[in-house]
Order: sequence, then C-alpha cells, then structure tokens
Amino acid sequence: MVGEYMRKICVTKLKAAATQLSVAIAMFFSEDDPISAYALSCNSGEIFRKLCGHKEKDYFLSVVEDQFHRKSDLYKTYNSTWNFLKHADKDPDSIIEFSEEQLVYSLWIATHDLYQIIDNLAHFPAAMTYYHWYIQSCPEFAPEKCELPEANALFRRADQDSGGIRYKDDKTKRAYGLDMLNRAASGLRILP
Repeated sequence: MVGEYMRKICVTKLKAAATQLSVAIAMFFSEDDPISAYALSCNSGEIFRKLCGHKEKDYFLSVVEDQFHRKSDLYKTYNSTWNFLKHADKDPDSIIEFSEEQLVYSLWIATHDLYQIIDNLAHFPAAMTYYHWYIQSCPEFAPEKCELPEANALFRRADQDSGGIRYKDDKTKRAYGLDMLNRAASGLRILP
C-alpha cells in the first residue's frame, strides 16, 4: 500500500543538481540548517564540476588546480568537510568545526559552474538570485578593490542596485537575498 501513492520521477543529472542547489540557496537565505545546505551545495557542485568537464568548460576550481602539487590535494582540502558529513567508517567520534563561510563559497562555486554549463541562469531563479546576490554582497567585489575600469563600473552598478548591501551585516545581507529569491520565485525582476 505504501508504494501505491509514491511518485516516480525521471530526472537528469543537471536537473537533480540544480534542484539541490536551489534548496541549498533557499536554506541559506532563510538561515535554515547550514550543515544540510552545505551538503546539498557540495552534492550539486560535484555534479556541475563533472558536467563542466564533459562539456570542456572551465569549472571554478580548475583555476586553482595548478597551484597544488597534486590535483587530489586540492580536492582533499576542498572536500574535507563534505567528506566528514558523508562518512563515519574511520572516525566515528570525530568533531569538525564548520563555518558558514564554507557554505557561502560552496554555493558560489556551484552557481558559477552551473552558469558555465548553461550560459544563462534565467531558467534557474535561485541560482540567478544567488549569483547576483553574491556579486552585490561580497566585500571582495567592492569597486575600490577593482583595478580594471570595466569591473569597477560593474561593481559600482551592483552597489547602486543593492543600496550598498556589501557594507551591511550578514543578517541584512541574507534578508536582502531572501527578498530577491522571493521576487524571483514570483516571476518578478530581482534587480532594479
């Protein structure tokens, strides 16, 4: 009787990863369970990275691979927290310290790689929202840090559109992101 009402869903790897990323983004903006959001973000990021490879597109971490003696060292470092969340065979009693910054960056990497695969985030409102929110809210994209005139102009525009959200506290930044996400989910423009 249980299986009688259970749905069967056919899904592509791209769709599965995009759905996981969308849920992780919504959880992040809602300040809901950062550990689960991080795991979903890493799951999607892994799929997007592999899909980038199959399409011969640059994925985010490929930029830093050359800085490591062995590629596996990069992924061991990058995936250490995610692996902690997936495995308990060798270290069942271990503890790890988790920073929500890891979630912010894993969401950015996954969103970036999705963008590399599809070239347009319009069909993925949560990813499009996160992409714009990240550029608008992260201090490393501040106009005063940009030497290239084009980048400086882009980030000044982002500051103007967002009311300078990058200079606000994290709670305000997330509330702004959640508002953007809600507008995107309603089919409204997320940017002015």
